[in-house]
Amino acid sequence: GDVMATNPRWRQPLRVWQGYFRDWIERPTAEGLLHSNIFFDLDGVYGRTDWADALRRDIARQARQHPRFLASMARNALLRTPPLGFFRNLVLEADGRHSAGINLKRRGTAPLTDLIRVHALSVGSEALNSFDRLDEGIRAGVLPPGRGPDLHDALEFLSFVRLRTQAEDLKAGLEPGNTVSPERLSAFERKSLRDAFLVLSQAQDYLKFRHQSVRCPVMLHAGLLRDAKPAAAQAAGGACDWPARFRELASSAHDPRLKAFYGAGVVDGGTPLQDVPLLALDVETTGLDP
Repeated sequence: GDVMATNPRWRQPLRVWQGYFRDWIERPTAEGLLHSNIFFDLDGVYGRTDWADALRRDIARQARQHPRFLASMARNALLRTPPLGFFRNLVLEADGRHSAGINLKRRGTAPLTDLIRVHALSVGSEALNSFDRLDEGIRAGVLPPGRGPDLHDALEFLSFVRLRTQAEDLKAGLEPGNTVSPERLSAFERKSLRDAFLVLSQAQDYLKFRHQSVRCPVMLHAGLLRDAKPAAAQAAGGACDWPARFRELASSAHDPRLKAFYGAGVVDGGTPLQDVPLLALDVETTGLDP
């Protein structure tokens, strides 16, 4: 939110925008990654449009040189998963005014465009269109053989079904949405929909493999996802020092419950497993919408 031109933060000269982008790439945070997803797709429409071109060139040049940033973008691209069950069957979910169905944007086109963006950034692409980005990724050889055309067809099919569903809603006098009920599709389309989601699932697995990070995972801290690697470990380039990280979080947490949690600390990494007190929790989240 608050990413419109009415916000003075975004009415800045070229050098300030260059600083924004450089900071988001070199020091990825939850807020910076969110802004990267939004502003990295900028395009000029009036005035000095060459400035927008210059910013895109900066993004293409810098992003591919920062694997930590790409790994962070990849993690974000994996947050929205296709609606497939354990046996790869379609899973329906309630979506506001709609009865149970499949949100084609949240569960399909959005995660597809997110992962295509990461691949495009990794090869220095300046393209804005997802299909153009995919073509550049294919030419650069970052995808396994045959995976690129599959992604192209999956994105095209999901986009077509979404647009057709919205057109049918408008024709019926309904507010167009992104959710489709499988009953509105033919047997062939339902199978094709499942196949498209399978392509997305496999592509997310590959993205996870390609951008594995040896750094500490992200952590939920005061409602924000933040990079969990302490400054000392960043400088050393080694494994995460969890006791140090918890001390950092305890000192910066504002909520007393979080402060108490982090203040309790963690066991030293060299402690034998049989000496570590363990608590196993099985939290059932099926059906919940966080």
